[in-house]
Amino acid sequence: PITALWLLVVACYARGLRQDRTRRTRAFGWAAGLALGLALSAKHNAWFLPPLLAVHALATRGPAFLRARGWRERVRLVPPAFLSMALVAPPVFLALWPWLWPAPAARFAAYVKFHLLHENYSWQYLGTVLREPPFPVAYPFVVTALTVPAAVLFLYACGLVHGLTRFSRERAPEELLLLLNALFPIALIAWPSVPRFGGVKHWMPAMPFLALLGARALLAAARSLAPRRPALAAAVLSALALVPAAWQVAHVHPYGTAAYNELAGGAPGAATLGMQRQFWGDAVVGLLPQLASHAAPGARVWWQETAFLAVEAWKRDGRVRRDLRWVNGPEEADISIWQYHQEFRDKELRTWTAFGKGAPDDPIQVPAPVAGLYLDEVPLVQLYARPGAWR
Repeated sequence: PITALWLLVVACYARGLRQDRTRRTRAFGWAAGLALGLALSAKHNAWFLPPLLAVHALATRGPAFLRARGWRERVRLVPPAFLSMALVAPPVFLALWPWLWPAPAARFAAYVKFHLLHENYSWQYLGTVLREPPFPVAYPFVVTALTVPAAVLFLYACGLVHGLTRFSRERAPEELLLLLNALFPIALIAWPSVPRFGGVKHWMPAMPFLALLGARALLAAARSLAPRRPALAAAVLSALALVPAAWQVAHVHPYGTAAYNELAGGAPGAATLGMQRQFWGDAVVGLLPQLASHAAPGARVWWQETAFLAVEAWKRDGRVRRDLRWVNGPEEADISIWQYHQEFRDKELRTWTAFGKGAPDDPIQVPAPVAGLYLDEVPLVQLYARPGAWR
């Protein structure tokens, strides 16, 4: 949602920049405020949009604003989207967040304080972070480089080079707008003190703009390669970029969070590099049919990273048997579903400790999983069971 709404805000802002001042242009300017309100309600990184667009406005209209004579001419140079974002976005944001309603000012202040005064954002913490960053600055760049299909990634890189070249030559406002929105979300998450919780969703708003820049570079290449038939050349280049990506989507579906590109070496290469094999617990759905068929009646299941409400939803849908009971650890479980997640490798050891039986001088014997989910022979999820719990 935040990716789509970020793009919508920028699109409305751009359409509202036209100098014709027609009713349609003004409508797009006011729509930017509505879109920003929706974006703020979707995710808090939308607060960066107004200052980011202000940078674009200052860079493209600042000199003319300084040269203007009289306040009327200066007012005409201010993009109408800014007035809309100031007047329309806040009430939309408030209307769509009922938590704020009982005490809007106090609760909004608490919301701001939580984000601005969080230890990861404090100035005292910043000095320590710059000396010893908790996460590498390269984090978003490496993850993007290993997950976006290689042909599309190459097109993104060409788009950035093409866009920077065009802007350096022509100072085109549209080029600057695309470049700012393509680079800022990635640069923001690369800042050492910004928490990485949630991963790619923080810089996903950059992807539509990288795609637009890539498409512009592709069309420019098509015109250069085949001046007489640019449409045919563009179709061929598009197929070369998109067919491998479409194959990858089909190959990994429905385990998209386990997808890695050719640079990573696919799932096996990414596992060797120590990358995440799946995200939080979504891949466990592939083992639900086996669990329903083989789990003993009334078996106690430790789901590890899968949310309790997800299991309840699966029970309502008939995908998980209602007699299977939820427990909070392997020590009290009959079945343990181990999901490969780098931060929680200790839970695999807990399962081995609870389920393994060895000699007195070797109290832990690693048990063998009774079922597993694999992508290109890489285990994403493995299921362990005590004797008698798996029929």
